[in-house]
Amino acid sequence: SGPALQAIDGATSALESATDRLGTILSGFKSFSHLDEAEWQIARLEEGLDSTVALMDSQLQGQITVEKEYGGIPAIWCTPARLNQVFMHLITNALQAMDGPGTLRLRTWVENDRVCVGIRDSGVGIPAEQLGGLFDVAFRRRARVKMGMGLVADSHTVSEHDGKMHVHSKVGVGTEVIIRLPLRQRE
Repeated sequence: SGPALQAIDGATSALESATDRLGTILSGFKSFSHLDEAEWQIARLEEGLDSTVALMDSQLQGQITVEKEYGGIPAIWCTPARLNQVFMHLITNALQAMDGPGTLRLRTWVENDRVCVGIRDSGVGIPAEQLGGLFDVAFRRRARVKMGMGLVADSHTVSEHDGKMHVHSKVGVGTEVIIRLPLRQRE
């Protein structure tokens, strides 16, 4: 009966681990989508980044190292569900650019009257001649830039928040997308 008890203990442990992971993912999904909250509200972007990473856990596991350098930025007036979609899209782009093992670096800071979010990958990078056209739909169709058309929508969402998005990249080193949003704490 010894091996049978060990097998049951092992199965119980695996089930507890899977249950804990599912709880984390469900919590991340609720936070990510803010399904039960108004669209525009005061929210913490660092919590949005964390819930996005929790949701994407299965895509990160084993190969991607996630580094967080959070500056403890204040909550801002925003649409957290839409910004979380931007974070998810940018992280998805980062994972595609790495196409295997790599490092995803998430950082936040305050710069003058703006809160800033940086999402950096250790992927292949984007050639300098393509950087200028990343937000131009016509250019993107011609150049077939790998980041996809979602970047145009992401830029639109950031603009609706009176923010700006910048892309810095070096071929063979990686890419960082920086989002700067007004440090606005009420409507």
